[in-house]
Amino acid sequence: MLIFSAAVSGLPAGRLVAKITLDAAASLSFQCTAIANRIKTAATFAGEIVIAFSNRLPTSEHEYRVLQHWIASASNRPVTLIGRARDASHVFQLYQLDLAVQMQSEVITCVDPSAPAPAGAVSPHAPWKVDMGELITLLLRSDQPNKMYPTVVVDEQGVALGLVYSNDFSVRVALAKRRGVYWSRSRNSLWEKGLTSQAVQYLIRLELDCDRDALRFTVRQVGTGFCHLNRRTCWDGDAGMGALFRVLEERVQHADKEPNSYTVKLLRNSTMLHAKILEEAKELVDASDPAHITAEVADVVYFAAVKLASKGIPWHAVEAELDRRSLRVTRRKGDAKPAFLQALAAASSGPAAPLSTAATNTRSVSGDNVVTVLDYGAGNVRSLRYDIRACSMMTMV
Repeated sequence: MLIFSAAVSGLPAGRLVAKITLDAAASLSFQCTAIANRIKTAATFAGEIVIAFSNRLPTSEHEYRVLQHWIASASNRPVTLIGRARDASHVFQLYQLDLAVQMQSEVITCVDPSAPAPAGAVSPHAPWKVDMGELITLLLRSDQPNKMYPTVVVDEQGVALGLVYSNDFSVRVALAKRRGVYWSRSRNSLWEKGLTSQAVQYLIRLELDCDRDALRFTVRQVGTGFCHLNRRTCWDGDAGMGALFRVLEERVQHADKEPNSYTVKLLRNSTMLHAKILEEAKELVDASDPAHITAEVADVVYFAAVKLASKGIPWHAVEAELDRRSLRVTRRKGDAKPAFLQALAAASSGPAAPLSTAATNTRSVSGDNVVTVLDYGAGNVRSLRYDIRACSMMTMV
C-alpha cells in the first residue's frame, strides 16, 4: 500500500477512490486493526474509501462498532460499503452511521404498493432484498403534518417542467412503474401524469436534496407537455438544445409530412449533410468577431445535431459523454492531425505549424482492485440518487 500510495501521489485526491476488499475467511474483529491501518494509509492519497464485503454487510452492534472505528481512521474521508444488505431498514441504519452503500441490481426490488401482489411475488420484506421505494421513504423527512414533499420535475437537460408534490405512497408507485407519479392535493389521490392525456413521463432519475425534504424527478416527457395548458413547461417557452432536438426528432419520424423541410433534405442526403458540416467548421475557423463566431458555432451545432438525430442519438448522450470524459485522470496530448495542420497552413498561405514532439505527461493507475477512478462531485452533502437508466447499482453519495 505504501508503494502504491507513492505511485499515485501526483494525482488529485478528489478523483481517487481506494477500494479495500475484506478477507472472506476472516472475521471482522480479526481484521479490524489491519483494515483500519490500510484505511488510514489510503486516506492520505484518496478522496474516498470503498470497503468491499464478499457477502453480507455488517448487521450486529459489535460489527457496527468496528465500522465506526474504520470511519474514524478515514480522516473525514467518505466511506462506502459494497455488499449484501438485509433490507431497506438495514441500509438506513448504515446511512445513519454516515456510511454510503452500493448494492448490485439483483438485490434491489421496487414493489408497487398500489397493485395487488401477483402469486409468487417477492415480499418487499424478504431477507436480503432491498425495496428501493421503502428505502427512499425512510430517508425522506418532512416537517409537514401530511408528509408531503415538494417535487421539482425536470427533463433530460435539467429544464424545469413543473412543481408538484409527492408522498411516501406516490414515490413507491413512481419507482415501481418508472413513470411520473405524484400526489394530487386537490383530489387527495394518486396522480399518474399522462394517464388520460397521453402526455406520459418516463422516470429516468430520482434524487433527494441536501436536506432530504424535497425531490427532483428527471423524466422523459412525451406528448404535448407537462402543463395543463398544453405547454411543455408550467413556465411557458421551449428553447435551447432540447427544443431543437424535439423538432429534429419530429422531422425524422414524420419526414413525409414535411418534404420541403431543409432538415428533411439533409436527412435524406448524407453527402450534403457531411459537406455542410465541413463547410460550417471551416467558416467557424475563419470567423474572428464575437457575433460571427457565435453564428458559426450555431451552424456547426445545428448540422451536428442533424447528424445525431439521423442516427437516433439524443442530445443528452453527448452531455453524458462529456461528463464521462471529465472523470479521466489521464489525457491524450490532443495534437491536431498533420493533414489538418497542412490544410490550415495552405489556406492561410503560411508555414505549417510544427508537430508537437513533447512526451505526454500522464500517469496510469493500476492495481488489483485497489483504486477505482470515480467522481462523486463537489461538496460534502451526502444525498441519495437512484438512476433507473443504469440501475446495476444504487449509490448513496
